[in-house]
Amino acid sequence: MDNFVIVALLLVFSLILFALYRMSTKHVKFTTRVFTALIVGLVFGIVIQLIFGADSQTTTTFIDWTNIVGSGYVSFLRMLIMPLIFVSIVGAFTKIEQTKDLGKISGSVLFTLLATTAIAAFIGWAFVLIFNLDGAQFTEGAAETARIQSLADRQTQVEGLTIPGQILSFIPQNIFQDFAGLRDTSTISVVIISSLTGLAYMGIKRKEPEHAAAFKKGL
Repeated sequence: MDNFVIVALLLVFSLILFALYRMSTKHVKFTTRVFTALIVGLVFGIVIQLIFGADSQTTTTFIDWTNIVGSGYVSFLRMLIMPLIFVSIVGAFTKIEQTKDLGKISGSVLFTLLATTAIAAFIGWAFVLIFNLDGAQFTEGAAETARIQSLADRQTQVEGLTIPGQILSFIPQNIFQDFAGLRDTSTISVVIISSLTGLAYMGIKRKEPEHAAAFKKGL
């Protein structure tokens, strides 16, 4: 009986995905599709938990199957983050016609990076206050325990680190390591790598414009 229910739920889930796909083929705005998927998914999840319970075998098995779509989508996004940062920043440098525009784009990149970091920090802080969260509440699962241990190790590493030392940690030592996101500062390091690549492009453009044009075309 449980298997039949799970198959039925997966069929409904597949129909929802197909409906979202049809919305994309009809050129519905991306924002509209995102919020539609968010609301439908929220309602569908609440209904399942109300009927079967949050910890039931039916719910957990259904979530395992749907995670193929959800977690897989997030994995694809994470895969694209570093290349997207690199291409976006270097592409912005290739569109600079004059050196005086360099300060404007550098300020824009820096502001965007700081603003998004500040927003993420504020959201985390707000949720801690609103839901009265305590780190001890997240020690029940293996993933949460591993994450808390990772944060504790990171705290130990940066505890005695001076501001110059923190700035030095942003400088990339191995671009492949940073493109793989293996360091806590990998995102900032990729921004630095991209900016240096863009500056190198501008230098080549002044001396050998044909080579710069070939690089721009390949980008």
